[in-house]
Amino acid sequence: MRKRSGPRLAVVTLLVLVAVLCTASAAFAWGEVLFPASSWSGVDVYNNGPYWGDYSDGDSGYGYRWQRVALAQRLTAQKGWVGATHWPALFAYQMYDVAPSYGLQVQANGSCSPTWGDLVIYGSSLGGWGHVAAVIGADATHVFTVEQNWSTNGRASLNRSGGFIDDPRAPGTIRGIIKGRGTPPTPARARLVAFVRKGAVWTTEADGSAQHRLWQGKRATASSPSWSPDGKLIAACVTPSGQRAIGEIRIISLNGVTKKVVASTRLGVGRARVTSVAWSPDGTRLAFTTVAIPSDSSSGTVRIAVYTLATGKAKVLWKLTGWLGASAVLRVHWSSDSKTLLFVQGAGADGDARWVSELDAASASQPVTWGELVPPPADYYSAPRPQDAAWSPDGARIALATYTREPGPGRTTAVIVANADGTGWRACVTESSDLGIISHAAWSGDGNWIAYEWTKRVPEIWTVAGGSSQKQRLATNAGDPAWQP
Repeated sequence: MRKRSGPRLAVVTLLVLVAVLCTASAAFAWGEVLFPASSWSGVDVYNNGPYWGDYSDGDSGYGYRWQRVALAQRLTAQKGWVGATHWPALFAYQMYDVAPSYGLQVQANGSCSPTWGDLVIYGSSLGGWGHVAAVIGADATHVFTVEQNWSTNGRASLNRSGGFIDDPRAPGTIRGIIKGRGTPPTPARARLVAFVRKGAVWTTEADGSAQHRLWQGKRATASSPSWSPDGKLIAACVTPSGQRAIGEIRIISLNGVTKKVVASTRLGVGRARVTSVAWSPDGTRLAFTTVAIPSDSSSGTVRIAVYTLATGKAKVLWKLTGWLGASAVLRVHWSSDSKTLLFVQGAGADGDARWVSELDAASASQPVTWGELVPPPADYYSAPRPQDAAWSPDGARIALATYTREPGPGRTTAVIVANADGTGWRACVTESSDLGIISHAAWSGDGNWIAYEWTKRVPEIWTVAGGSSQKQRLATNAGDPAWQP
């Protein structure tokens, strides 16, 4: 993994200021891609620049190429829904009237059933020209869209109540939708997802089907499944019922047979509970975390260590002793080159702060901390606190599971994706943390999907496609998702 002293600062700044940046104006150049086609299986979404009304350059630069109507025209032409590149519609609201001539169905607002690829059409009451946006996902209460020439990041979240859609930025202006002829994108490879349900290790297909209990221990609880690079084995932490001080790493085949058991006493950490495990991409090592808690104390010792499979030897890389609320390590993740570990740890006197740290997997040294992710007291509640941080398989991006502690209904929990250098952040999923906390994020092997754990009354696993807002529930009463490579 390359050194990232400069970019690390960028990531820190990104996370500390994310709540502010959500409403700030972005200094993008016109024609810059705000949201790539690969993120929603559509077309590139461009920025239309900071100025209004100058269309003289046409398709060659600032002008029609970046306009709101152009996005819809490129999408329908590329997908083959409409043969024409340019619709006979000067203004966006006129597309609703033209659509039936292309054989496309329209649905008036109040009777809308939005799905991926549909076009949301705003009426002429919006500035005299209307607006158009493409749907990339929807749930019971929201419709997620991409758009040009309005939002600073090329995306918007609309409110939904039954068949009625409303844009909080311009209430009452949506006319209806034009139904596309597409289907939502699916994972390029239907790989399995491992997860934990009621202490057992399960697997499921990437669409949530064929859920299968792989391993159930007798009077033992499993957690933190991690796949071998070839996708044939799963390592998991196992803790005997009623035990706080002992644990093990168990390696299981896809037919449920235990291939190897490594007790914590053989991991160089004494009597300790193994709390997370991660298989290195090169297949040679298991990184793991442990916690040892004296029976009469809330303090303890947290360790990060690496176990080499060929030699059966473990090496403790780092440890911290203190109150576990302030020192707990939540999970550990490998870099794509198997040289560095990324993790989130508690910090601060009250344990409510969160740090993202990087650790050299070959040497016993202090972690390099990216920065305290709690800004000055004035912004204390609105700052996102990471619960988990993981590199994408190619090392180009970072996914973070976060939450805020804003008082009242403003508290949120989110999945945030950023480039590895700290640029191009976006919140893929944002929910009210009053409903539960998103606590874990895991990349699919092709880097197109993220599975995340959202604990409400019971834990649930959801997936979001390619960093977009298109999400779906994968499994209920389930947690600790891990995607097969």
